[in-house]
Amino acid sequence: IANRVANAWQKHISLDPEAHSVLHTLHCSKKLALVSNFDHPPHVHSVLSKLNLTPYFDSVVISAEVGVKKPDPRIFDRALEQTAMKPEEVIYVGDTEDDTEAARAAGMVPVLIQRNNEGNAFDFSVNTHNLQQEKFTPNVTTVTKLSEILTLFESYATKFQTVGKS
Repeated sequence: IANRVANAWQKHISLDPEAHSVLHTLHCSKKLALVSNFDHPPHVHSVLSKLNLTPYFDSVVISAEVGVKKPDPRIFDRALEQTAMKPEEVIYVGDTEDDTEAARAAGMVPVLIQRNNEGNAFDFSVNTHNLQQEKFTPNVTTVTKLSEILTLFESYATKFQTVGKS
């Protein structure tokens, strides 16, 4: 049943138009990890493959595979291990309060992305875009487009000098 539900849901997924260009740019100089609270790992891997996103990620961590989910900061342990990164070297972009709380608790710089993509079932920010900014963790940088992440990395360049690929 889980596969049927996941397959039906995949039919309604669309990719952010900026996704490939932003991920490509970041992947050329940074280590990238995907950390998901999803409970059906085959679905996550299938979506990444169908959307040609798999090559961009050095690590893919799914809560159902590691037995812990956000906001528990331990979910990041495997991604940090697989990328040989320290938490203080990481900017984590998430679309929920659980994401930003977990990143902060793990010692990372949390960034909240709040898009208004109501036509995209894959964008969990659809559930939160009408909420007031104050509802989220205070003092969290917020972006509204993926391309803003590139500018954000530039602004953190001096702090994150060691984040590049080896």
